[in-house]
Amino acid sequence: MSTYIGAQEHRIVYSSANFVTGLTVTGYIWNPSLEQSALQTFTEVSDGLYYLDYTFSELGTYFGKFYEDGVARVSQSFRIITGVASGSNIVIVHITDGDGLDLSDVTVEIWNSDSTIFVTEAISNVSGNTSFQLEDGDYQVRCSKAGVSFTVPEDITVSESGTHEISGIVAEVGVPVAADACRVYEYCYLADGVTPCTTCPAIARIVSLPFDSGSMLHAGSNVTGTYDSDSGLLYWDLVQGAVVKIICETLFDSPQVITVPEELIARLADI
Repeated sequence: MSTYIGAQEHRIVYSSANFVTGLTVTGYIWNPSLEQSALQTFTEVSDGLYYLDYTFSELGTYFGKFYEDGVARVSQSFRIITGVASGSNIVIVHITDGDGLDLSDVTVEIWNSDSTIFVTEAISNVSGNTSFQLEDGDYQVRCSKAGVSFTVPEDITVSESGTHEISGIVAEVGVPVAADACRVYEYCYLADGVTPCTTCPAIARIVSLPFDSGSMLHAGSNVTGTYDSDSGLLYWDLVQGAVVKIICETLFDSPQVITVPEELIARLADI
């Protein structure tokens, strides 16, 4: 999610898949009232980079769907806020996992006491800390990171400077039993980026294998993904070196063809 300050014109930057040049990049944007914009057309800069100057007319959360030559490629959300909070109390929110280890790269959002007004946000550092300047009052804290489950929201009361502790549960990806397999995984969340999808139907269709598997898996075979609705973790155990077609409407508008890396585990977004 991208955050912009002020209800005004902001520049949206888009990078095409594999930084392909010469594309027609377009998109629709929905405002906080879920009203759809007219079709927007991006301007190409160079090296597969495109931009759109778009006027966000009100505060709140927007989301967009973007196309390359008419083919839907990606969705993105945008939050328009009034500005950075500046209060008299220095408040540290410290994020750890279930074993008490610091968690970095966690998005920590501060909202008012009933989660109707967004105040500010930060991302935890290597020590698991985020720092805010807040006035006295009651707040709700929303934490999110792919593969980590948090109680959302957490209530805190600020009356002086100090540290508040929040703990999350890290999803255990695990490793495949077979030595020549790779556990390919991804996370399936709702549009808020926090709540795991209730279901996430997904299959990996074998296109080719790096060896003759006899009567076992062969081209055209389907491997059903294993999904945990508590953590949002989806995975397949696939033969290293195999070419597979991932079919999952929750994650992609169209099937994605990948080559399974020669690793024990790999996140789908990184392949």
